[in-house]
Amino acid sequence: MRLVSHCQPAPAFFFFPVQLGKKIYVLHAFEKKSRKGIETPKQDVDLIRKRYQEAKDLANNEEGQTSI
Repeated sequence: MRLVSHCQPAPAFFFFPVQLGKKIYVLHAFEKKSRKGIETPKQDVDLIRKRYQEAKDLANNEEGQTSI
């Protein structure tokens, strides 16, 4: 999912949240300054993928822990 804020004349802000279990993680947020092109830059996509895997690992580890 991608959340976008369009405030004129300010640039757009993009947020990439994901829900894993009961928690919501924001994987990445950035300000798009260019009005040209709609594609998310590759370096941002790579970072989002890396953080998604880290968030899944964290969620799985937390899910496996039990409270006394």
